[in-house]
Amino acid sequence: MNDDNRTIAVPNLPNLGSHAPAGWANLIEEAIAILDRELPGWKLTQLKQKLGGLRIYYVLADEDADGASHRLHVRDAIGEIEARSYYICDVCGANAVVTTTKYLRRTRCREHQRAKDIDLPLMVREVQELNGFTTGVWVVETADSSHIWDLDDTTYTRRPGPSSGADGREFDGNAMPITRVDAWPKVGESFFVWFDDPDDPDRAEHYRTSSTVQNIRPAPAPDGASVR
Repeated sequence: MNDDNRTIAVPNLPNLGSHAPAGWANLIEEAIAILDRELPGWKLTQLKQKLGGLRIYYVLADEDADGASHRLHVRDAIGEIEARSYYICDVCGANAVVTTTKYLRRTRCREHQRAKDIDLPLMVREVQELNGFTTGVWVVETADSSHIWDLDDTTYTRRPGPSSGADGREFDGNAMPITRVDAWPKVGESFFVWFDDPDDPDRAEHYRTSSTVQNIRPAPAPDGASVR
């Protein structure tokens, strides 16, 4: 099994949308070794979890540097590594199966099937935007507030800052079930999220729009702990 806090060196890791669960550290290292050996100068474009499995996206330094058959051989090798991730817990590296929770698929061992907030990214870093494939818990910061996007539980929470005013907004501090997103959080832009009325979820829906997003960062905190 892997240490949950383990880190590995990932070359040229792009900021946008990359996430590397600790349980797959060995798989990632194996893939990097193959790419380094077979395709010198390769560049990573994205590393993430999708539909319960590992995804490794890369480009060559020179598309004409190697023959098509050689590139296909490498792609097959990386694909085999990605396929093995469906049997390895993304938290600890133990034997696992793909499980579905709400709208998400995760590959988890029995111990971690219900786990939340412990599958920390190997690279805890800011990102430029969230999207419908993003998982985890994120703090989206604007000029006057912090907005918690829990994409494991599919909830949204607004936490007003000191400059927000004394009255705040209705439902501040409460985790509201997200029903749809018209505009996902993106640095330099505003987001637009809808959520159910907690008192009448079958009949009423509310929305929040934000001021300009200044920062998006992971919030891997245990339940009850501060994420600010």
